[in-house]
Amino acid sequence: MALNGDYAFVVGAVTAWFGLFLPGIMLIFGIMPFWGHFRKWKIYRRALPGFNAAGVGLIITSVFSLTFGALEQTDFPKTSLGLGILAFTAVDQLKWFEPLVVSYHGRCSRYLRMAAGMD
Repeated sequence: MALNGDYAFVVGAVTAWFGLFLPGIMLIFGIMPFWGHFRKWKIYRRALPGFNAAGVGLIITSVFSLTFGALEQTDFPKTSLGLGILAFTAVDQLKWFEPLVVSYHGRCSRYLRMAAGMD
């Protein structure tokens, strides 16, 4: 998207990084001074598993939403899904370095488009 808008891809990467991580970082530093007080509250300790379940549910929902949205836009939905599963396996099970996996799968997608004559 950044390349189509005549922006350097680094601008998009930095913007995405801030959009993903800045809210969590701000929340952590905003809560840390009060953490010792919250841990003593019985109602907080009882509510914590529910907060955790809600967070996991939102993450799972966003993963499926992004996956199905990407599959609708790609020219190779089955191949893209397979590459996604391979990337997840490489990072989660094989403990490969994440930027390396993203770079490798990006190149694979690029080669597929070139082989199909779409680029």
